[in-house]
Amino acid sequence: MTTDDPAWKAEAVVLPGSMTELLATNKIRVNRRQYLSVICSNYLGLQLAAVMGPLGLFVMLGLLAIYVNVTIKRVHDLGLTGWFCLLLGLPLISLILIVLPGSKQENRYGPPVKPAPMKAILYCWAVSLLAVAMLIAYYFLIVVPAWERYRAASGF
Repeated sequence: MTTDDPAWKAEAVVLPGSMTELLATNKIRVNRRQYLSVICSNYLGLQLAAVMGPLGLFVMLGLLAIYVNVTIKRVHDLGLTGWFCLLLGLPLISLILIVLPGSKQENRYGPPVKPAPMKAILYCWAVSLLAVAMLIAYYFLIVVPAWERYRAASGF
């Protein structure tokens, strides 16, 4: 057996419709539901990374890379070039990417995204609700008590 033999060639195993396909290939576009689930998953990951100390910085950088990768694919779904991701520093751009539907026909970035199976829809809703629940918990467990301490100390 030589190294030219196809058995020696390592190929990535990519399952269609999986997170691996979403992150490992540039051949697909990302619809609104997939984009929202990645944003919410990244939010949850950032919450965990915030309590990890110095290791959390590397986790945050990895989550940033995932966010940029998926955002470029979402912009491609709209038929725009990936350079539009530079606008993400402006407020509400991610919200616009969640609201605008992608093109229904094939564009230069590939065929349209297939409808998601029910388990993907349930995952998206579960992650979104968990992210909202964490925001509410953050507000009531951290922001409100800190505001009350500030008011008491300042004599408001």
